[in-house]
Amino acid sequence: MPDTTVTGPLVIADISGYTAFIADTELEHSREILTELLETVVSSMGGHLTVAQLEGDAVCFVGTETRPEVLDWMEQCFIGFHRRLRDIRTSSTCECRACSTVGSLTMKLVGHHGSYSWHRVGKIEQLVGTPVNAVHRLLKNTIPSHEYIFLSQPLLDLVPARRRDAFVAHIETYDHVGAIPGAFEDLAPLRAIASQPERGPVTAEEAKLSSTYLIDGTVDDAWWLISDPTARAGWLHQPHVDYKGGARGHMLGAEYHCHHGKNKTTVFRVIDAQEPSLMTIRSTVAAGVVMYDTETIAPEGDRVRIDMVFTWGGGGGLKGIIAEKVTGMVMRKEVAAWGPRMQDLVRERRERRTVAEVAAAS
Repeated sequence: MPDTTVTGPLVIADISGYTAFIADTELEHSREILTELLETVVSSMGGHLTVAQLEGDAVCFVGTETRPEVLDWMEQCFIGFHRRLRDIRTSSTCECRACSTVGSLTMKLVGHHGSYSWHRVGKIEQLVGTPVNAVHRLLKNTIPSHEYIFLSQPLLDLVPARRRDAFVAHIETYDHVGAIPGAFEDLAPLRAIASQPERGPVTAEEAKLSSTYLIDGTVDDAWWLISDPTARAGWLHQPHVDYKGGARGHMLGAEYHCHHGKNKTTVFRVIDAQEPSLMTIRSTVAAGVVMYDTETIAPEGDRVRIDMVFTWGGGGGLKGIIAEKVTGMVMRKEVAAWGPRMQDLVRERRERRTVAEVAAAS
């Protein structure tokens, strides 16, 4: 890190209840769950702020530019955290105390603003500065909640007036730091929303587009087509798709990051998965248009059938209406090309298996 002073936001996302959770549960699973949750916290911040330090059950983020969207980023981090908790509870069949009581965890976030710098001790870079001390002290406070966002006044002043209505004015005072005025937002209502299933499978009645593919293959081949990131990149005709695993190693909550064009990425998040027969995926495609796609698999004679049902909406204003229409036009063209690509991928997969079997037998 360069030895310079930077002024910007400092945010800490701290998992509430983790000390009691780890004390009362199996160490191996509680550590695995903590790792998964911390990865989710970092991912949910969306790269808007930089990870400065991992601090046990907390993550400290910093930025170089203070923007009004910092509240949105913090709320998205909280939502992402509770979605992953929801998916862990749904996916896990383990009856150990760690897996069965994971729902007791929640999150608090504190945001401050000020100047900070990096200090090197050997090979370790340490974040330093009075605002750094202050944001850490803010985790020990008198706020009557264990799930909230606290913003110090400089960050709070950037929040639009209509958003500030949800905040309660609050001041904390610390030795050697002094008074830190600001306000907090209770996140219990947001947790209630994030903890609910997002939606069920797309139905035929609400579908804006549907397509069926009959593949010379098995159910296993079909599940590979829709779940394997390399296969998915193949029939989507995209150069690269990254995969981020779901809750506790399952598909639920998994993400496919489809890289296309210059610095463009579309994230497909699995919101329902019933291996090997069904997957529902959510994505934001353009101008705020949100798409849901349910993909179902069933054997049909000596072949396998893949049904895909799509619906989309949410684009606001004239731009959104146009984006929805363009989405329909693009999707109708795209889905027509997927079937032949899927069949080619299955054929190539079988050829690779045959070669491997011959090599193993020789």
